[in-house]
Amino acid sequence: MERERSALGGNDPDDVPTLWDAYELFDRKVRRVYHDRKTGLVILSIARENPKLAAQWGNELVRRANAMLRKRAGEESEQAIRYLREQLKKTSEVELKQVLHQLIESEMKEIILANINEDFAFKVIDPAAIPEEAFKPKVGLLVLLGVLVGVFLALLANLLRKQRELSPAGH
Repeated sequence: MERERSALGGNDPDDVPTLWDAYELFDRKVRRVYHDRKTGLVILSIARENPKLAAQWGNELVRRANAMLRKRAGEESEQAIRYLREQLKKTSEVELKQVLHQLIESEMKEIILANINEDFAFKVIDPAAIPEEAFKPKVGLLVLLGVLVGVFLALLANLLRKQRELSPAGH
């Protein structure tokens, strides 16, 4: 336990990351959601160092969102049907009964659509695929570039210093 605490930020229990901290990190650094209000498209992107894992996460997030929304729609429709059936028992008016039957039929259609349609809320136009090129900059290349620029600046500074030493004192 102590080793886990030290790995997570020290011995202070207040330093241990919470689920909220994990969510905020995921929301800020990993998952991006873009909603184009004109077209109604929702674009989900996942930024991870492992492109295969990023594609899996993106596809799984959409699948889970559809499953959750499909389940919620079914539950809400079943609850509405129960309520409408109770109202049917309480009324004797023929016209009101017809309206209630139509509403029940509408809710039953909603349940059927939710159960047969995998892409209930979000239709996947282009499933996540493993990118051909890395999403993030190549760290090794940036380090090499930084070293080369540093060496160049050091040589330039040394050259300028030597030039001042060699130039006549009056100039």
